[in-house]
Amino acid sequence: MHHTFRSALVSTVAVASLAAQAQFIGFSYNGEVSAVTRGALNAGAGEVIAVIKGEDYAGWGGTTPGVRTITSLFFILQDQNFTTAETLSIKLYPESATNAGFPDLAAGLTFATGVTGPGAPASGVISSELKVVTPATPVNVPIVGSGDVFVSFVLPANAAWPADGLSLDVQFGYQPSAAFTVFDVPGATQQPSATITVNNTHLHSFVPPANYFLLRCAGLLLDVAHPGTGGVVLGITNQASLLGSANPPPIGFGPAPGTGDFMSGVSPDVRGVNPGRADNIAFDYFRGPAAAGSLVLFFGDLGTFGVEIPLGAIFPGSTGTVCVNPTFLQLGSAIAGPTGEAFLVTVFPTALRSQVAGLSIIQQALEFDAVGGVFHLSPCGRQQL
Repeated sequence: MHHTFRSALVSTVAVASLAAQAQFIGFSYNGEVSAVTRGALNAGAGEVIAVIKGEDYAGWGGTTPGVRTITSLFFILQDQNFTTAETLSIKLYPESATNAGFPDLAAGLTFATGVTGPGAPASGVISSELKVVTPATPVNVPIVGSGDVFVSFVLPANAAWPADGLSLDVQFGYQPSAAFTVFDVPGATQQPSATITVNNTHLHSFVPPANYFLLRCAGLLLDVAHPGTGGVVLGITNQASLLGSANPPPIGFGPAPGTGDFMSGVSPDVRGVNPGRADNIAFDYFRGPAAAGSLVLFFGDLGTFGVEIPLGAIFPGSTGTVCVNPTFLQLGSAIAGPTGEAFLVTVFPTALRSQVAGLSIIQQALEFDAVGGVFHLSPCGRQQL
C-alpha cells in the first residue's frame, strides 16, 4: 500500500497503528511535498484547516447514518527549530448549515491534544516527521450540507517564525515562483487558480477571533483512516512538476498510476486546459493482506453521488456503503495483489476527450471476500472533468 507520500514505509507505519478493520482512504496517494505552510497565521496562533469535500468523496467513515467516523490521521509536521519543543492540537468540524463550503466553527470536535513536534534530525535544527495520530476513541463528524469535513491543526504562536515554529507539508496547485518546482496544476473545474474560491482550494486557515482565509489552490498532504477499506480516485498526468502522477509511476511510487490529491486527483485535465495535458484517470482499492487474491469489481456512474445505503443492510456481514446511483455500470475488474491492492485505469481516446469534458465521473470498488463469504465496498470518489 502506497497510500501516502512516496514511501512504502510510511504506509506500513500508518497501517500498523490502526485496528485491523480500519484503513487509510488514500488522499495522499503518490503525493509530493511542495513546501511547508502555516496558512495565513505567519507568527501568530491559529488553525490550518484541510477540507475533504463532500462533492469529491462519499460513502466513507463507516456505516453509521449521519456521521463520518475518523479513526486516525496521517500528515507531515515540520519544526524550524526542534530544540524549542512545541505541541499542537487537532480538531474536526462539520460543514456549516448556513455557510456552504465553510466549517461550523461553533461545532468543533477534539481529535487530539498535546501532539508533539518532530524529533531531532540527522543534522541541523529543521526537523520533519511523518505523523499518524490515533485517538483512543474514533471521532464522529456529523454530515451537514454537502458533507464537507474539516481537519484543523491548531498551531501555537511563534514570534521567531520562520526561524522557528511548527508548520505542515502542503502540495500546491500552482507555481508561486520559480523557486517552487513541485506542484500539481488541476483541470478546468479548479481554474483559474488565481481566483480564490471554496471550489478551487482544499486549504483554509483561521486566525482568532474572527479572521478566516481561503488559501489559493492548495491542499495539505493528509490522509484519513476510517472503519472501512481504502478507495481513491487518481488523476494520471504528464507533469514534470509532479512526477509521481505519471503512468507508469516512477520508482518509489505506485503501484497504481496517478495522484490521489485534491488537485488533479479530483479535477483531472482531460481536455488540455493546461497546454500539453491529456490526463487519464484511475481508481485504487486497498484492504490489506487479507484481501490478497480477491476479485475486485470497479463501477462507474455520472453526475452526483447517490443515496448512501450500508451494504450490510443488503448482504449481512458485508462492509462499506453504496453511494453510486442505480444507473451505475461495471468498468472492469482486477485481482488484488499480495498487499491487498487492486486498481483500474481508464484511458480517454483522443477523439472522445471533447465529449467527456464537463462530465462528473463517480467510481467505487467492490471486493468479493471469498474467505469471509461477504463483500467489501470502498468509498466513492468523484472526478470533475
